[in-house]
Amino acid sequence: MSAIDNFVQVTGCNDYQLAEQLLRKHRLHLNDAIDDYYTNHLSQGSHNNANLNVEALEAIFSQYADNSDNNIMDLDGTIAYFTDLGIDVENDPQALVAAYILESPSTGVFNRDKFIKNWGKVQPSIKSISDMSEYLNSALNDIILMKNVYKFAFKYALEEGQRKLATDDVVALWKCFYQNEFKNLEINGVESTVTKFVNDYIGGGNCRKTQISQDEWNMAYQFFQIPLNELSQYEESSAWPVLMDEFVDFLLERE
Repeated sequence: MSAIDNFVQVTGCNDYQLAEQLLRKHRLHLNDAIDDYYTNHLSQGSHNNANLNVEALEAIFSQYADNSDNNIMDLDGTIAYFTDLGIDVENDPQALVAAYILESPSTGVFNRDKFIKNWGKVQPSIKSISDMSEYLNSALNDIILMKNVYKFAFKYALEEGQRKLATDDVVALWKCFYQNEFKNLEINGVESTVTKFVNDYIGGGNCRKTQISQDEWNMAYQFFQIPLNELSQYEESSAWPVLMDEFVDFLLERE
């Protein structure tokens, strides 16, 4: 599928000349071209996406908007929004997916323009809360998207001026992002690298660190993909952070 076809499929814009113009303007960067379309062309009404119900999205946002500024969904509104989506804002990874795709500027806050534009970008046919819930649930199976959500989550959790997160905060993020693995442990007793790392190593007081860096967070994504029974073949020479080296030492000594 060509870049123009991708653009048309996402936006519903049938003006191929405009699609080509925007893609050339942004050097074939599809997301940038789509952003330009939604920001500068959709609002003009001349190329409206028949599948995108702006009024429905506006109405959904308004239902949860702050009384003092109807262009902002603050923490209270966001909690109500997630509750209606069937999402536990603190424990379900769908909350992180929503924050990522809607470009939340800070924890528990959404902007009206990003809400409308980005829902239209990822799923133009969305018209209801149930549509949004269905998308967020299905997004958990999108490996590329979830890798981006994982990287986003660390920065999203940082307070202004912070460069590292306290281990307790990182543990909460890991338990949210890897919710299914922790549920599998609870229900079926099946341990994984991430559950062992979080529960036994950090939660068990065996990790000396009180803060986790962004590099350690990012590398953990790859590290947690190593099956637990393969860590005996782990090589410290593989340029993993010291945090992972010490975890493997902890495992092998315990065995």
